[in-house]
Amino acid sequence: MRKILTALSALIFILSLTACADANTATDTGEMYYEVPIEADESAGPGAVAVSAASLHTLALMDDGTLWAWGVEGIGDGTTDIHRRPVQIMENINFALAGHDVSFAIDNDGVLWGWGGNWLGSLGNGTTEPALSPIQIMEDVVYVAIPQIMLNSHAGGGNCRTYAIDIHGTLWAWGHGSGEYVAWDAVLGDGHRENRLTPVPILENVVHVEPTTNGGFAYTADGQRWHWHGDIFHNDFVNGEWVQTLTPAALYPLPVPPYNPDYTVSHSGSYFAINEDGDLVAWGRNRMFDHWRPGPTLGDGTTIDRDEPVLILPNIAYVTVMGNNAYAIGTDGGLWMWGANNDPDVPSVFTVESEGVLWEYAWHESGGTDGVRWIGDNYADYGLLLSPVRILENVVSVVPTYYMLDHGWVRGARAFAITTNGAVYAWGENSDWHWSDWGLLGDGTSEFRPHPVRIIEGRE
Repeated sequence: MRKILTALSALIFILSLTACADANTATDTGEMYYEVPIEADESAGPGAVAVSAASLHTLALMDDGTLWAWGVEGIGDGTTDIHRRPVQIMENINFALAGHDVSFAIDNDGVLWGWGGNWLGSLGNGTTEPALSPIQIMEDVVYVAIPQIMLNSHAGGGNCRTYAIDIHGTLWAWGHGSGEYVAWDAVLGDGHRENRLTPVPILENVVHVEPTTNGGFAYTADGQRWHWHGDIFHNDFVNGEWVQTLTPAALYPLPVPPYNPDYTVSHSGSYFAINEDGDLVAWGRNRMFDHWRPGPTLGDGTTIDRDEPVLILPNIAYVTVMGNNAYAIGTDGGLWMWGANNDPDVPSVFTVESEGVLWEYAWHESGGTDGVRWIGDNYADYGLLLSPVRILENVVSVVPTYYMLDHGWVRGARAFAITTNGAVYAWGENSDWHWSDWGLLGDGTSEFRPHPVRIIEGRE
């Protein structure tokens, strides 16, 4: 039996926080903190080592190798029932990945299992038939990845591509590769424009793969970075305007220069990076979201676009962006959050200052601010938090997610965090105004949670 990639990102994070536990964290950034309420489901096993969240369901991998799931739309337990609490679906697992169409798990023997909708063959089992329970896909697998594109009709088949690395370093791909059923050009990387119902090899000596919205990046053992993609229309925010350029498709992996050594993430023209001093800096677009371009503000307390990086937080180990939210974990384990939630009835915004913190509120055509929420740490009307707020302690990883309605509005915005004792917390949207009985957070209810609630108890 061999343990393969046991929740690699979570373990790296635990090590980084242990090494930096004595670092000082500045508190002059508008810090707000509160006692986290305990609402635990002790039936969900010991402690979590990783959480993976998709549009409508979530997976939690426990330190005893069991895999738990909750949410809607076929979580892998053989049913289509709504599960508002975590239920066990597998055992002897060391890696799990929740997807918007299909989900995967790798067991201790390197067997890859998958389940889900299987649109355009994204399971890789030779069919396009859905699977409500895990089915075996291939053996000797060490890693699997899929594009994390939000669920909406315009994404189409863009999230129906799967990539796996085997024990020999061969990169395999399957699923959508034809460029059909998608609002942008997407390719598998096998040199063709065809859907593949079973895995096909596309590159050797691979140590890591990162699928993108229309292709992917791979890294080989010699340090080379490779890229394949459909036609790319670049939308960059330059001098206050969107500028679009075209890069023609690359149907198979081509060598490209190494990536910037600084840890950088971007979304809708907003850019975030952690420099060598551990400072989180940001630049680019810094305003309220617009249609089809969800995205957070930079977190500098303003809505001023920035051409040059500005300091957001010191002593940061990790930053991630999803939808209209941004999250950062400090070297001391503190979790910070800023950004916004979408609402289809919100055409404009206004800003106010309250207790030294600058807030931007959604403004309805009716002239009121009813029916909107602040994010995570506060409760109001789908507002916009312009500066980071500290919401949780002793965090080793954070996983935000959402889904998108056909008209481009972000819904189901929520997040999950794992603390050092393996406890899992969740907050945000728990259902939807269309489907009020959902239970996306796993706390046993369908209620909106403005503050983190504990859904898996963790170790003593």
